[in-house]
Amino acid sequence: MCALTNHHRDPYPTMAGPHIFDSRVEPVQSLFEDGESKPFCIIYTDYDKNAVLKGNRSRDAANRNVTITFEIYCGIVSQEEEGEYKLDVPVTDSELEITLDIFEDQIFRTLHGEGEAAQAFKSLVHGYESMVSRRGANDEGGKKIAARQITIEANCLRDPIAGAVPSYLADLFDRMEDDRDYEVVASALRNLYADAGGKTAAELTKELLGYPKRVADLLGTPSVALFPSTGIVWFNADGSPLK
Repeated sequence: MCALTNHHRDPYPTMAGPHIFDSRVEPVQSLFEDGESKPFCIIYTDYDKNAVLKGNRSRDAANRNVTITFEIYCGIVSQEEEGEYKLDVPVTDSELEITLDIFEDQIFRTLHGEGEAAQAFKSLVHGYESMVSRRGANDEGGKKIAARQITIEANCLRDPIAGAVPSYLADLFDRMEDDRDYEVVASALRNLYADAGGKTAAELTKELLGYPKRVADLLGTPSVALFPSTGIVWFNADGSPLK
């Protein structure tokens, strides 16, 4: 949301302008002028799989997989005689198809861009398991309409140990706190990451791994910071391994 709306500020990175929505209910009459066709997007997440793993943090543990869905439309809002507003998505043509192509491209260019929200997205999402773009169709004979559903199966980082805000989120939270729509959420998220609850790093790590106390006590607490092996061997200028 923050990336695709540029924190609700001009210049907007997609042709939808500010018309990027999540699960929040918006009055349809507030979206467009009567009878004017405009692109817009709705974003939601259906699944968050393997967000928490108990007792297994190894590299071969199952990935955390989040399903992110973007529904993009070119819609026309009109007012009926009773005063109700109605949203219609027209049958597509070559011009609308090109519009949807460009809109879809703008979404991914923005998410892979350079802003604070894009940097956070790229840090949290370290790969796509799959990406599928489906055409929209109505119930009347399956006519193709000016709509698409883009579904990403994203491999994501799990939540870090509490006690510090990750660097890839700190800048985003700063920008979100300047946005009246997200300032309360940003403050709550910052506190969630930063509050260690008076516990030590070792205690927080044991808590995160989910070991029972007897197992955690047997494992003990390392006397020095441990860094996982990357499998990469670095070499000095003379060709000898760096130790």
